Amino acid sequence: MRQRLIRLVDQLRVSFWFLPALLLLAATVLAWGALLADAAHDGTWGGLLFNGGPQGARTILGTIAGSMVTVGTTVFSITMVALTLASSQFGPRMLSNFLRDRGNQLTIGLFLAVFLYSLIVLRGVHDRAGGVPNLAVSLAIVLAVAALMVLVYFIHHIATSIQVMNLVQLLADDLSAGLDSSVPEAGESPDVVVTRPELPPPGHAVDAASSGYVQYVDRSALVRRAAERDLVLRLLVRPGRFVVAGSPLARAWTADGRAATDEQCADLAALVSVGPRRSIAQDVEFPIRQLVEVGLRALSPGINDPTTATACLNQLSVGLSRVADRPMPPDVHPDGDGVARLVQEGPLTWARLVGGAFDQLRQAAGGHVVVHLHLLEALTTIAGRTTRLDRLTVLRRQGDLVWEAAQQAVAQAADLEVVRQRHAALLAAVGGAG
Repeated sequence: MRQRLIRLVDQLRVSFWFLPALLLLAATVLAWGALLADAAHDGTWGGLLFNGGPQGARTILGTIAGSMVTVGTTVFSITMVALTLASSQFGPRMLSNFLRDRGNQLTIGLFLAVFLYSLIVLRGVHDRAGGVPNLAVSLAIVLAVAALMVLVYFIHHIATSIQVMNLVQLLADDLSAGLDSSVPEAGESPDVVVTRPELPPPGHAVDAASSGYVQYVDRSALVRRAAERDLVLRLLVRPGRFVVAGSPLARAWTADGRAATDEQCADLAALVSVGPRRSIAQDVEFPIRQLVEVGLRALSPGINDPTTATACLNQLSVGLSRVADRPMPPDVHPDGDGVARLVQEGPLTWARLVGGAFDQLRQAAGGHVVVHLHLLEALTTIAGRTTRLDRLTVLRRQGDLVWEAAQQAVAQAADLEVVRQRHAALLAAVGGAG
């Protein structure tokens, strides 16, 4: 149930229709509520509200409805143009960030909601005495004014949202949230260290029912089911990995080392959610990959924008600095009695985080001295946030690779000397690591 709820929330976040649908529902409820309130007061409110005749009310409501459709269509067209621009400039995988933008959804939803509200109220206008719903018409005017204010906001919002620095910041926020979720503070992690069990091959295969990306793994439920059935599970996939239908997600053994049965593993595959795209719910490497992709596109010959690449490096250094001294997630998950029930193959490691963040940008840096400098500066910044020797060793190794790449790609001796000095500063920051 939990993984289904998380998957539903993630799908609703990137859906462009959910918030507008809620606003349409709210407009319907508001319109009928206003009409009922007008009927209870015979359409009179002491002259404080709209007090025109039926024809005037119809004219106002018809004008509002028509203008809302026209402006809403224009807003939708502008949004599509922005999505097309974002896809071509930043990559198609960035579209999900624009689709889940609440500002765009709110703007389109509000115009549609005011249109629907006006139509419903227009239906309640009659020529007989007291047939003008003054409160409802007055609310329509107020909503139209609010829609105009939102239009001004939308113009500003769409102009800023397609700026690369704002996109980089949005991805950085996703990265920070994902790291805080996947790599919690030391006090939030379990202190019990469980020995990794020796499991004889091959075990019973728990196969994927469909092809796609692993979006969410309900580890607590897997541990609970394994404990109930006295099983040990080896999870072969992690969030973000692509699986093919029929390929094994996990393998299962009984407590005495024999392969589990089909009945014991019947519902385990349902606890691993597979979908058509990667999700940031548990896949902390996905926002890293997105930041790297923006940086790689910026370094491509057709764009040649090292400033954007350095902005991505800065945000990657911020994210990794948050977890530089935190323990990595365990690869063995015990039950309440301390018995190992779930073993994660290929768990998240510090070396994988650092490599995912910097390897491709280092390889694409070429002769961009500023990128080499920012790579080394980012590594130095992260090194200042940890005292763990194993992590400093990984950072030093990455820095050595940057220095080697710079020696091969940077032609000017003066530029290479600046890079060497920055590399020396990194060596001083990591101390004796390596």
